[in-house]
Amino acid sequence: MLVLLTGATGFIGGHLLRALLAAGHTVRAVARREGPAIPGVEWVRGDFSAAHTPEAWAAAVAGVDAVVNAVGIIREVPGQRFVDLHERAPVALFTAANAAGVRRLVQVSALGSDDVSPEPYFRTRRVADRLVVQLGGSVIRPSFVWGPGDLSMRMFRSMAALPVIPVVGDGAYRVQPVHVADVVRALVAAAESERGGEWDVGGAESLSFNQLLDALRRRIGRRSPAVKLCVPLPLMRLVAGVGSATGIGPITRDELSMLLRGSTCELGPFRERFGFVPRGFTEGLSTEAGADREAMLAEVDAAVPLLRLTVGFIWLATPWATWFGWPRAESLALLAEAGIRGPFAGPIVDATCVLEVGVGVATIFGWRLAWVGLVQLALVLGFSVILAVTGSPLWGHPFGPLTKNIPLVGAILLLIATRNRSAR
Repeated sequence: MLVLLTGATGFIGGHLLRALLAAGHTVRAVARREGPAIPGVEWVRGDFSAAHTPEAWAAAVAGVDAVVNAVGIIREVPGQRFVDLHERAPVALFTAANAAGVRRLVQVSALGSDDVSPEPYFRTRRVADRLVVQLGGSVIRPSFVWGPGDLSMRMFRSMAALPVIPVVGDGAYRVQPVHVADVVRALVAAAESERGGEWDVGGAESLSFNQLLDALRRRIGRRSPAVKLCVPLPLMRLVAGVGSATGIGPITRDELSMLLRGSTCELGPFRERFGFVPRGFTEGLSTEAGADREAMLAEVDAAVPLLRLTVGFIWLATPWATWFGWPRAESLALLAEAGIRGPFAGPIVDATCVLEVGVGVATIFGWRLAWVGLVQLALVLGFSVILAVTGSPLWGHPFGPLTKNIPLVGAILLLIATRNRSAR
């Protein structure tokens, strides 16, 4: 069977691609950029941000036996909007597939998608869900999906590694994590069948968010119980508001709302349709290999935000001291030692401070750390070289205002190296 798979480079899509190949199918994989050469996989270009008409998908669906859509985002970013990726493109895709006579249609949705949800993440997904069901296809709505390569559980695991764990509210809201292998098993079965319908799926175990963190903490070898710091909801809503307005930060308003809502379901209809019950979370953790590696990665993930905060603080402290705590004449004197005098000295000080503020904020929020890190290296090394050439006495100062640049360079290089682990 030839299966058209969208989202093939994503978390669920990547696992599904391998499962389809293992089941003996060939895959026409849609991605914005061509993926690696894999036997049995034909890569085609497709962009959900732009392909919003059935005509745009006509060539992709030609000759396929099934269409599976696994595209999804949890947060909008420039160029990727919920209405485009969850609604317009999937509707166009499934309309084109139906016109081409494809009867096996499968949509990967999300537990909680409905018409009245206040979160656009859910409302936009529901539009495509409804169309697929009308066309006789299958909709799978999973709870939190976890497994090798996931992002959400990686973040929760890094939280579990902390001695003091910040928890939104009371942490009593319930979740039902489901392993990606179980979700993929159901998706392959749905793609192989013309039987349509909608099925919610979660793991066999429902647990509170606090219990989830405790399970992850045991998984990474932490013997002592962690202290949980309950972050008041008003404060979290303020943080979430910043995340929604800027697109950066740990959480947005919609994500906060979805977290507090919980994510659980009844498994009876799913078991009746697919013939199995997905494993429970604690059972799944106990049977997963790689606990030592997860423990190491959890420690790295937990340390990276602290590293961002400390490095960012240095960049913010410098302009603060220059503008509000350090006599301006002293700053101008330092420039004079480097040979910069006259009417341009003051504007150079202010422009440098503005740049440092931008670098500090970007570092704290983890925005484009590779590029921001290069800017930091250029500034640190540039200042250090200039002051070394001019013979600045600061290199020999007992408090080490310049010798501290050496460990700062190391910290910046570490941030650049771990930038992918700094993503939300």
